[in-house]
Amino acid sequence: MKGSIAFRLFVVIATVLLLFLVIIFLAFQVLLSLYLTTRSQAALSGTAAQIVDSLDGNTMEGLLALEETGESGERVLSQAAMNNNFQVLILEHGVERFNSVQNSALSLITKAVAGSDRWGEFLVKYDNGKEPHVEYYVYERAVGSFTIEVRTPMQVLVQGAGYVNRFIIWVLLLALLFALMLAFLFSRQFAKPLIKINNTAKCIAALNFDSRIITYRKDEIGELAASVNEMSDKLKNAIDELRANNEQLQRELARERETDTMRKKFVADVSHELKTPLAIIQGYCEALSMNVTKSDEKRRYYCDIITDETKRMNKLVLDLLDLSQVQSGTYKLDRVDLEIDKLLAGIAGKQREIMASRGIHFTSHAAPARVFADSGRLEQVVNNYLSNAAAHASGKFNVRLTGEAAPDGRYTVTVFNTGPCIPDEQLDKIWDAFYKADVSRTRDEGRHGIGLSIVKALLDRHGAEYGVRNVAGGVEFYFTVNTLEDGDAGASGEQARPQAEAPSGDTRD
Repeated sequence: MKGSIAFRLFVVIATVLLLFLVIIFLAFQVLLSLYLTTRSQAALSGTAAQIVDSLDGNTMEGLLALEETGESGERVLSQAAMNNNFQVLILEHGVERFNSVQNSALSLITKAVAGSDRWGEFLVKYDNGKEPHVEYYVYERAVGSFTIEVRTPMQVLVQGAGYVNRFIIWVLLLALLFALMLAFLFSRQFAKPLIKINNTAKCIAALNFDSRIITYRKDEIGELAASVNEMSDKLKNAIDELRANNEQLQRELARERETDTMRKKFVADVSHELKTPLAIIQGYCEALSMNVTKSDEKRRYYCDIITDETKRMNKLVLDLLDLSQVQSGTYKLDRVDLEIDKLLAGIAGKQREIMASRGIHFTSHAAPARVFADSGRLEQVVNNYLSNAAAHASGKFNVRLTGEAAPDGRYTVTVFNTGPCIPDEQLDKIWDAFYKADVSRTRDEGRHGIGLSIVKALLDRHGAEYGVRNVAGGVEFYFTVNTLEDGDAGASGEQARPQAEAPSGDTRD
């Protein structure tokens, strides 16, 4: 990827290496030329010195004579030329006396002076008799009337430099290739943790905090990776805390909205419940004040109606106060060690004559057990269940109260009445305050639809399970509490919600 740090780092390193190798190549060119020139000068002057040293007391004339006759088996001049592959000439006053290369140009034109040493000088000469001109690198040294001239073609030096240059170029190319490979590997290795850090940062930006940077580096990049990991952890904790606070706030807002809705509904329901009796009381009071009737019997009838409606309103207000008290967070149950079978037997004794007066066949049975509960409030719950059952009993008009102890330490109180089942759409609503499906019937019986709401609030405070289910021949309301043999009922679980089972056709309040 062209924009990646690895690519950019590779390009920078490759550029630096290329410039470095170019500088090395140029330096080699300068140094190589200087080296070859210096070496050629040393070889040329060394050949001349070898010839001079070979005189060993002889004169140049004697050396030339020996060279020509071959006496002593030594050809010093020819050997000196062959050893260094040079052309050696001996001139006397400009006249050739010896030439190691036959038929070679004697007189060369000087092109430039290339330097000198303590015995002679170095010249660049060329042969004007040939095309193209052949240049020579020449060293001239005077020995008395003689001049020793040692030559080598410039082409030899150029070819040597060319060979060396080609070798250097290949070496530099191989070095460049190897350096580029190392630069590529280094840039990838260097950028690898940075790429990991970048990917982790992208995950953090997407609120994904599961990605971690694993590195064992101890340098600044390792410290950066550790800082990113630490930042990810802190952001995760902060966001989790914000989410938890937001969820809690949403729940609180939902509860506030629900409470506000319930408050408005409650006020509307109370207003509706009070509207009818107040209208009746107002009507009969106006009738009495206007002397609509002269009959004392009619007047007593009007007063009885006013009294009955006043009692209904008083009962409604007391029930509302009771419900408000139970639902408040400050209300405390007066729990005691209670023999629940005796409590149920006492309730059954009180209800038996009431049920008989309404033509209802009432039966009861309670297994012995001890529970930890508020005796008065538990009696209120059972009485509400029985009152509700009596109001809705039909058919055989049977109502049954039972208490059963289970082996798991739970005690279930059940109230059954014959009659139609409860419709599905009303199962959850019957526990709501002021819910009534048959308004005329409940009003005639002095019922306002608060009884089961009080039951729900009381059983919630006891931490009991409760509900309603449709059974063969009727409907059954129940609640379950823990017995003392299985532990303190006062520490029993969380508040339960109403349990309901499938139904079809009645109403409860």
